[in-house]
Amino acid sequence: MNAKSWTIVGICAVIVLLNINFIFNNEESEKLSGSCMTPRMDDGARVCMEYSAHEKTRDFQQLCEPAMRGTWTDGPCDTQGSLGGCQMGDNKMWFYPAAKYQSRSDVKRFCAAEDLSYLEP
Repeated sequence: MNAKSWTIVGICAVIVLLNINFIFNNEESEKLSGSCMTPRMDDGARVCMEYSAHEKTRDFQQLCEPAMRGTWTDGPCDTQGSLGGCQMGDNKMWFYPAAKYQSRSDVKRFCAAEDLSYLEP
């Protein structure tokens, strides 16, 4: 799968699958945090995924850099300039101005449609 084929829904699905994998393969490991700033995707989104104290953070890092051509940071997303975000369990997805998401209202609609809580920047 190349970077151009990634969409917000696709990223959400990968997070769910990695979380399911953790539930069924619960191994003792260090809990790490980090974030992935993605390039623009096919659906016009520009997002930063934030993973907080998650056992599978290294899996997310490997998905971020080679697969999605994102930029990994060992820390939270920089929310300056974001339009807000969605809470996804322990993880957060922050949206930045782009073709598809141009206002906080756009992000609030997305969160509501996915049954996620909206986060103020």
